[in-house]
Amino acid sequence: MRRKVDYDLKSAFEYNPQEGLTVEDIYDIRAEVPGEADGANWHWVAELCDGKFAYLVAGCAYTGCDCAGNLYCEIAETAIEAAMLAQNESGGIKSIQRQLIDQIISQQPFGLRLE
Repeated sequence: MRRKVDYDLKSAFEYNPQEGLTVEDIYDIRAEVPGEADGANWHWVAELCDGKFAYLVAGCAYTGCDCAGNLYCEIAETAIEAAMLAQNESGGIKSIQRQLIDQIISQQPFGLRLE
C-alpha cells in the first residue's frame, strides 16, 4: 500500500525547503516515527520517484513549522540505509533506527512510536 506525504511532512517542506528535493519527489512513505510539537522530532523514510530513498527528520514549536521549524534530509540507496541515518533521541525510547527498520521489514506497525 502506497502512503502519501502527510500534513506534518508537507508543512516541514513548506517552511524549510530542501535543495534538490521537494514533496513531489516523494513516491511513498515507507516508515514514520511520529513526533509532536515542542517535543520529539518526526522521522520518515521515503521512497523517491527516482528509486532512491530519503531519511527525513523534522521538528517544530507548538505553533507549527512556520515560526520555529526545521527539516533535515539525507539521501540513501536503500530504505534500510536511509533508516540507519537516524540518530537516537534521549528519553529511553526504542532506537529510532530500529523502529524505522522494523516498520520497513513489517515487524512494527507503520507510524507507531514505541516508548
